[in-house]
Amino acid sequence: MALDETVVRPVRPHDRFPAFDGVRALAALMVVVYHAVFFNTFFSAPGGSVLGTLNAGVWIFFVTSGFLLYLPFAAAHLRDGAPVDVRGYATRRIARIYPA
Repeated sequence: MALDETVVRPVRPHDRFPAFDGVRALAALMVVVYHAVFFNTFFSAPGGSVLGTLNAGVWIFFVTSGFLLYLPFAAAHLRDGAPVDVRGYATRRIARIYPA
């Protein structure tokens, strides 16, 4: 059985790590649950000691975000290519963060 070329897309290299989006989402959810438990029960609910460890989501989020933000700079350095346009990079970051 032959594959239909219109259905199968060729694999292309990605400049993103889609798995990290999931890790960052889980880390953000950990922080939300931590704060919800903290402000409602002060960890005195059953399982509070386990839920109290969810503050590690902050560190997970910061480490994965730092990795993703530094990635273009590291890639330019490893390729010995042109350095990243810092002004354009900062403009894109501000345009992405400012509306929130």
